[in-house]
Amino acid sequence: MLADPEARIPADAEQRVWAAALEATGDPTLPLQAASLVRGEDYRVLMWLGRHSATVGEALSRVARWFSLVNTDVSFTIERQPTPALVFRVPSLPDPLPRPVVDYTLGVTALRMREATGGALRLVRVDVPYPAPGDRAAQDLFACPVRHDANRAALVCTPSVWQAEVPGADAALGRILEEHAALLVERLPVEGDWLDELERNVALALPDGSPSIADSGRGLGLGARTLQRRLGERGLTYKTVVDGVRERLARMHLADTSLSLAEVAFLLGFSEQSAFTRAFKRWTGKTPASVRRSLPSGGVDRRGH
Repeated sequence: MLADPEARIPADAEQRVWAAALEATGDPTLPLQAASLVRGEDYRVLMWLGRHSATVGEALSRVARWFSLVNTDVSFTIERQPTPALVFRVPSLPDPLPRPVVDYTLGVTALRMREATGGALRLVRVDVPYPAPGDRAAQDLFACPVRHDANRAALVCTPSVWQAEVPGADAALGRILEEHAALLVERLPVEGDWLDELERNVALALPDGSPSIADSGRGLGLGARTLQRRLGERGLTYKTVVDGVRERLARMHLADTSLSLAEVAFLLGFSEQSAFTRAFKRWTGKTPASVRRSLPSGGVDRRGH
């Protein structure tokens, strides 16, 4: 499957890959090593939301709320008692969860949220449902004690860390990004053929800048040339797909008068408002400002809902 640039690896096959990799290497710490190699850009929506959360607790709550943008098979919930914790579950797998799944997912989440919060996320403990192994890899990666044979998989922090401020966070921008995430979940298809998924992946990546065809192809398990060929078979180019997603999202955002035109431009991946204005005029023959003025009552203020 890995040799096929058009292949996608389903969730059940992923579990078999872990089992085979662990058998081949004889290294039970492999999932933690893999977690340390995941890039922040692979979780760009959650990274942006975490970076612009007012507190560590808000950042972790947003992980729980929006992780479906990354993986719909995984569930995160918040438990506040006796100490704040981000609890990980996989509804499709029986308890207790296997060590590779727990180590990899908790490892990626802890490392990326530690990065997003500028180091403000400091864990007091990690709970895992498997027996204590003969290594300290988990303690070293999480930089805290690990409680084994727990009845859950969770990242645990103290109330003071939960309430700690995220350095440099723009809370207003965080709210805008969360509205953007909600809009993506509501309006863009979660399931469908590869073109639906391509459009969804492009939309998720836009706040971090316009994604390259290589980045978008990687999200589909396709090489750039294969993706170009598939688009050509449908009479499309990658640019027309990106422009189409941007135009649809632009019209949605313009109807929300709580967003300035500069904020809309940011959410669509434009570095400057003027670039957004030129592109929108090319798509529609009108300026964003004129379209907003033409909306009934000037649009809708979502923050007033």
